[in-house]
Amino acid sequence: MDKKKSANIVLGVISLIFSAAIAMASRSTGLQFYRGTTPGQAFVPYIAAVGIALCGLTLILHALNNAQAGAASEGAASGKDAAAVWIFKRSELWNFSVVIGTSVLIVYFARYLGMLTSLAIGTAVMSKLLGTPGWRTPVFVGVFSWVLFYLIFDLFLRVPLPRGMLGI
Repeated sequence: MDKKKSANIVLGVISLIFSAAIAMASRSTGLQFYRGTTPGQAFVPYIAAVGIALCGLTLILHALNNAQAGAASEGAASGKDAAAVWIFKRSELWNFSVVIGTSVLIVYFARYLGMLTSLAIGTAVMSKLLGTPGWRTPVFVGVFSWVLFYLIFDLFLRVPLPRGMLGI
């Protein structure tokens, strides 16, 4: 199995693990998935967890399905020991860690800051950590995401989102 396919399998498994962590973090907050006939506060984090899990599963299945097509690894083709070839680039691991880490922290801090504020801060921090230069754009991304999520989930869908200590 080549380096890229191995990386996809590992990232897929890590995605499945972190999607479970997001779902468990959302559940541990005591938020409801449904309130009567409307989505509850835990609806969005669960949907995000399902999306991450589906992406991880897709990576794994795609890599396993195509594993036989490219049996010779890059390490073996170049004369190196296949086990000694690192399958990830440092930047890929950083990006993956930032996205998963901020996603888990957004769900965790929603109880204290409110879902909208937690999402706004999380997207701004994620934008900055992923390399956006300066602070103007990450702050704009955070404010824009707050407004967008407010319009979609609070006004349009009327999903009762967790309110933080400030009431937002």
